[in-house]
Amino acid sequence: MKKKKSWLSTVWTVSLVFLLVCQYIHADNRIMIFLKNAPERAVDGAVQDATTDLTINTAQGQAYILDKLAAMDQQTPSYNSTKNLKNAIRASLTQKLNGFLGIYAGYFAYSDHKGLLSFPLRHANPKLYIAITPNIALIKIKDTISHREFIINDQNPTKLYVCERKQEIIKKPEEQDSQQAGKAPATRFYWDIQEAPLPADNKINPLTVVILTKPKNIYVPLGHFLTSESPHLVLPDFYVMGNVDNNEELLQAIGFTDLFEKINTEEKKASDKVVQKMITNI
Repeated sequence: MKKKKSWLSTVWTVSLVFLLVCQYIHADNRIMIFLKNAPERAVDGAVQDATTDLTINTAQGQAYILDKLAAMDQQTPSYNSTKNLKNAIRASLTQKLNGFLGIYAGYFAYSDHKGLLSFPLRHANPKLYIAITPNIALIKIKDTISHREFIINDQNPTKLYVCERKQEIIKKPEEQDSQQAGKAPATRFYWDIQEAPLPADNKINPLTVVILTKPKNIYVPLGHFLTSESPHLVLPDFYVMGNVDNNEELLQAIGFTDLFEKINTEEKKASDKVVQKMITNI
């Protein structure tokens, strides 16, 4: 009887360890890029400029406001208030966040209605390149994709950014007071984001997330941004400045999305107030 119990205990232990190992191997470590609208203060400033002298930076924005003014001529005086004009301008400056197509490590995904563009993390280095370009070339050898390349010409503007999560010691060991003696020095983590030159051979680094849109549609802030230690790569917010020709880029990409695996997600209710969105690709 004792031998049987011992055998059963061993089986249960091995099974538990196996499940824990499987869970660790398939942990949903992710790259997360959040596309946001411009900060509220920036939108407020643009609205104020537009209502005072119609100084919108783009001809499209000017045409939109002039059309709104023409439409207001057909309305009653009570309708033609400054508030309505400001609301119309604000709507023109608030861009939709969904529908931006990204490619990384054999996967493709679209940003959702909240602006989240996410991929399973497939490299260990806390470094990532972000390329923003309307189109790329897939170089094939026979029926296999060898690598990806940038298309460099005036019709295909391209921006490349390097994002690296770094850490630094806040207080060196010799500077710590006696109460902290013997403890590991405190550190902090931050993202260092800089614009990078395009490679001379046009080859796209495997650690690159390519967002297929015109560079003027997405603003990437440069500099240092505080973050925390994490198995995920959660980048600072990027800002959507427009959706110019986005539909054209999406149609253009149809030809090669069949060569990549689409990201599949599943929502699970973690609590009454929290819903987790998980990537189900393994």
